[in-house]
Amino acid sequence: MRLTGPRISHLSHRLRNALQKGGLADFPDDPAAHREAKAVLDSYAEAEEAVDAFARTGSRGFPARCRRAGASGRSSNRKYFEEEIARRKL
Repeated sequence: MRLTGPRISHLSHRLRNALQKGGLADFPDDPAAHREAKAVLDSYAEAEEAVDAFARTGSRGFPARCRRAGASGRSSNRKYFEEEIARRKL
């Protein structure tokens, strides 16, 4: 699932509401907290996009028969994706 602007905004509201209801955080400046939460989620989405592009590029080194859109192709992309996420410590 890709994080789009509206999804990021929705997740920001849900995250802040959950933190407030659980008594884990208090946000005296709610608009500023919303902007900060959106910025964090947006940076994560950008990093995920970069890692996904890297994983897709890395799988191009395999022969075409291995890159077919099947379970094996998805698993190689997933492997590169997970390795790059771990390398970037995301």
